[in-house]
Amino acid sequence: MGTQPSSQGDLKEEVLNLKEQPGSNILVLGSGELVRKLMKHDLVDEFRIMIFPFIWVSGKRLFTDNINTMSLKHVYTKTLHSGAVELTYRPSKEDNVFHQGSD
Repeated sequence: MGTQPSSQGDLKEEVLNLKEQPGSNILVLGSGELVRKLMKHDLVDEFRIMIFPFIWVSGKRLFTDNINTMSLKHVYTKTLHSGAVELTYRPSKEDNVFHQGSD
């Protein structure tokens, strides 16, 4: 994905076009802001959340107060040699209760 959409409206269209093309999954690493925009447009098919065995005393939150509440279904857990844990969840569309956050 070498180009970036110029606006949030373009983002939704661009991602939907990418999802229609053959090939691998679209993976977002390290961009909570982009993930939140994708969530607002219901474009996230799977969350892979890494938990590392140390505690940060500060940092950016991935899930902020201005996103929809979403029910997730746990589908996979993998423990790495480092002690980190990878958790995989998918949106549970059939029983989701959405609450629109404020912008």
